[in-house]
Amino acid sequence: MIHLAIITPNALTALGLHALVQQVMPAINIATFASWAEAEQQLTTPVGHLFVDECLMPPPTTSLPTQRTIVLTTQKSTQYAQPTLDVSQPANSIVQDLLQMMRQGHYHPSPTTHHLPSPLTPREREVLQCVVKGMINKEIADELHISLTTVITHRKNITQKLNVKSAAGLTLYAIIHGLADPMTILPR
Repeated sequence: MIHLAIITPNALTALGLHALVQQVMPAINIATFASWAEAEQQLTTPVGHLFVDECLMPPPTTSLPTQRTIVLTTQKSTQYAQPTLDVSQPANSIVQDLLQMMRQGHYHPSPTTHHLPSPLTPREREVLQCVVKGMINKEIADELHISLTTVITHRKNITQKLNVKSAAGLTLYAIIHGLADPMTILPR
């Protein structure tokens, strides 16, 4: 199943966005296409999110099974009815914009979100939830009544198990797996 599809004739945009999303959300299946026709030929099952280059907008009359469309732009834009993502900004800004979209109602958790298998132990999930809240190791140790060394060990195990190194990536993992609510992550 494809969770996210990218349609853009720009190979660098496709590769860059694919790599960024894959880095912060390794469990997501991503497909890239150079045109609407190519996407229509290959996509037969519903796609959660469709990222479409602004040069391909408006979309042709299409039968693509998608839930949401996000327009890839090279600047902040309000000319589209769909949400937009400025792909010319730094990677961490793109991640923040994706989180912002989720916070502003572009996120609807699936009823099965909390039942996804997780390689993390219950304690590692607790540590991850603290990381998502922006807590530092000492604060996590105090919150969970464990030693600082234990927190560091849990964080190391979490990053190894998930193969995710950044706090943004861990946050997205937590959101996808129902361990964090995107409404509580970013300030309103």
